[in-house]
Amino acid sequence: MHRFTALSLVFIVVAASSDVTLVAQEPHVLSGHNGAVMMADFVAGNSRVATASSDQTASLWDVATGKRLQTYSQHTGPLYSLAVSRDGRTLVTGAQDNTLRVWDLPMSTPLNRLAELNTKLSDIALSPDGRSMIATAVDGQVRTIDLGTQPFVIGTRTGHTSEVTCAAWKSDGSLFATGDATGRIMLWSPDLETPLSILHAHQNPIRSMQFVNGNQQLVSISMDGAVRTWQLTVPLGKLVHTADSEVTQLVTVPGQAQLLITTANGALRILNQQTGEVVRELPAVGAAPNAAISRIAVSPNGAAISCGHADGRITILSASDGMVLGQFAGHSSSITDLTALGDNQSFVSSSADGTTRLWKIPAA
Repeated sequence: MHRFTALSLVFIVVAASSDVTLVAQEPHVLSGHNGAVMMADFVAGNSRVATASSDQTASLWDVATGKRLQTYSQHTGPLYSLAVSRDGRTLVTGAQDNTLRVWDLPMSTPLNRLAELNTKLSDIALSPDGRSMIATAVDGQVRTIDLGTQPFVIGTRTGHTSEVTCAAWKSDGSLFATGDATGRIMLWSPDLETPLSILHAHQNPIRSMQFVNGNQQLVSISMDGAVRTWQLTVPLGKLVHTADSEVTQLVTVPGQAQLLITTANGALRILNQQTGEVVRELPAVGAAPNAAISRIAVSPNGAAISCGHADGRITILSASDGMVLGQFAGHSSSITDLTALGDNQSFVSSSADGTTRLWKIPAA
């Protein structure tokens, strides 16, 4: 196991009226992976962070001290997906060895290893109660895994005719959605083997989906540049916004009926969730060469937007007026994941440089 290195000194550019002030900050640097950190997620209570890396391992870290608590090292291929249950007791990792492993946190021995599936998995999604899991794959099949049984019971849902690119659960666990490379979305009951609805709208692969508005709507983004909202009782997608290039990221703004999207040409927009009207066009911080936005996150109070760039920088914007609150320099390669902490003051970033860093949001 690699030792946690000393805290690194980084710099933040904070906007102060018309001047720019250079301020130093020492974040916790979670250093120890030997490859790119592909994903990171807070564990229940926000006192621990789980990371997945291309070095074939996952790690569990203490937020306060930066100490690595555990290493999960039984995969034989780079890890590309990670999910943590809401209660913080279960970690699921997926890797290019075509296996899934389910871990009982914080133990280092997996509860179960799902044997090679003879296909590359593209996404995993844990149910809200942590007892079920959806695994999507390039072979067009959706695998449902009952984590409440020993051994785990694996079921297969068919209907997609191309790679299934992503999955999402309703917060009450009563429904899940899967999207594919043809632009179709299927809605499923956990108890039925055939889809409840098939939604046809996007012309290109689905990139991401989220249930919003009290589970009454589904929002989807696609490589066709469209953002669509779906009223779940009506199987017709309402086109709410069309961007002038591919829509690359989608997050909901907490406590508000708003969506935040980024596009391939660097645009950053807040949209009205119902109408798709542009509420606010934020500074195009991803338009400069090598500065494409690779990840975004919004603080739980909806006040601050964190943007991770392809060159490793992070920009913090005020959601209310788009003012640049600060710029962080610390990573040396593209940001692969961003997560806001529940205290509305901190966030964690993971990078292809193999490190995970914890930061404080600068005051407005």
